[in-house]
Amino acid sequence: MVIMSSFQCSSRKNKITTAVNNQIEFQLNPPIHITEVNFQNWASGLQEGGSGINIHILASNIDTTIVLDSIYFRGLKAKIVPHKMNFFARLIRPKVKSKYKFPFNLKENECVISYTQAHQSYYYKVYNLIEKQVQYYPKPPKDN
Repeated sequence: MVIMSSFQCSSRKNKITTAVNNQIEFQLNPPIHITEVNFQNWASGLQEGGSGINIHILASNIDTTIVLDSIYFRGLKAKIVPHKMNFFARLIRPKVKSKYKFPFNLKENECVISYTQAHQSYYYKVYNLIEKQVQYYPKPPKDN
């Protein structure tokens, strides 16, 4: 189950210190209604094909002034793209250890969604993501 919220004009915030010691304010009432965030691990049958996580964001009441930008989940970051009336992100696990410093301290079933409104960046924390069954591909997956 995902904690649902709807984007409001209110700008209630929850300030936290990130893993890289930056102050980030999470929006408590973002201007979009997120009904579900689910994820599915995937792996390619080819050694060079890699593995990762597909994330689907189901939302309604989408304000056209809002642009969902990126998602942060399990130490990975990916761009969010529109997909079939909702949103999608593909997180790819690096084959070589990266020097990327993940900015958030999150539990295994939490993610952070960044979005922009009026050229300003905001962050929203989602709890209790829904895990779908692992998908195995004979080749690397195509974008959904």
